[in-house]
Amino acid sequence: MQVSSEDHHLVAASIQRICHDLSISHFARPEVVCNSEAFTQALSVLIEQGVLNLTNEPGYGLWEHADSTEGLALTLSSLRTLASTHAALALSLHRAALARQLPGCPSSPHIGLCLHGHHGLGRGELARWWRQSTTNNAILADVFSCHRARLALIPAHDGHMLCPVFQHQLGITWWIVPVTTSTDHGLGLDELHYGRMVPEQGELLTRQDPLQSRHLWHQEWLGLLAIQLGCIDHAGEKAAAYAGIRYQGGKLIDQHEAVQSLLTDIRGVQADTETFLQYQQLDENSFRHLLLVRNRLQEGLGTAVNAAMQVMGGLGYMRDNGIEKCLRDAYQLRYQSGSPLDMQLLAASWERS
Repeated sequence: MQVSSEDHHLVAASIQRICHDLSISHFARPEVVCNSEAFTQALSVLIEQGVLNLTNEPGYGLWEHADSTEGLALTLSSLRTLASTHAALALSLHRAALARQLPGCPSSPHIGLCLHGHHGLGRGELARWWRQSTTNNAILADVFSCHRARLALIPAHDGHMLCPVFQHQLGITWWIVPVTTSTDHGLGLDELHYGRMVPEQGELLTRQDPLQSRHLWHQEWLGLLAIQLGCIDHAGEKAAAYAGIRYQGGKLIDQHEAVQSLLTDIRGVQADTETFLQYQQLDENSFRHLLLVRNRLQEGLGTAVNAAMQVMGGLGYMRDNGIEKCLRDAYQLRYQSGSPLDMQLLAASWERS
């Protein structure tokens, strides 16, 4: 099943309408954390519309046609639109869709996905394993151990997680694991919680070869960039709207050069990230580029959301304006599935291998 340009436009328009309705019915007040029941209702609405396809029939859900350029663009634009409405909702759907790609994964929206070990990503050894070069398997077996507990952001209703475990003879294996505890964190993505799990308490689901594993992380990192970009879209829209009504010094503040510079910085970061995502494919060359530039793009996205707060002045720090939530969400996303240091080590190992 191929995704055409017409399909892309129709699906994108449908998601925009749904997100507009949800922003009014469920997420109208950014200063109030959406409760678990309302969050689950919003997820159900999007699942019913096929944004997350839980059937075995082909559709236009997230990550369904990522092997084609148009299909990948559809997923990334969908995540961007979802995140401009609610970043935690977008992240939950993104990871649930990735989990569905693993053979044997149950058809449930309440299964999360963890893409890190108990401490980072193995200091660059994962990149060597992906390239099938000489690898220190002991480091990977320790970081992705089945005996060590993991913490991962999940919706409160998620009862199970899929976790990677590295085994010397099998490589990366995936285990379906019950979540034993769930705690609030308060650092962004407020509707999600830290779930704790120990892989050995679960069951082996499947294994992946280096290429399959690399594709999964590739999709995860692209999805995170698209979600961050959606956060900046939302923050930039609010900043531009405020600058168009706020008077200072006898004129609208969007006529002041300082504010114009800030708004231009936001648009520049949006253009940079959008251009990068537009030309991505799930191949080795694109993956290398992603390893090299993810940190730089994330720094730019952080600069953009800070610029949006500056445009708002002191009001930007008030919860009821929503900008401070965009900032916290964007910075929380930056550390998902690999910190800046992890990305540096992975990129360096990939280049040397």
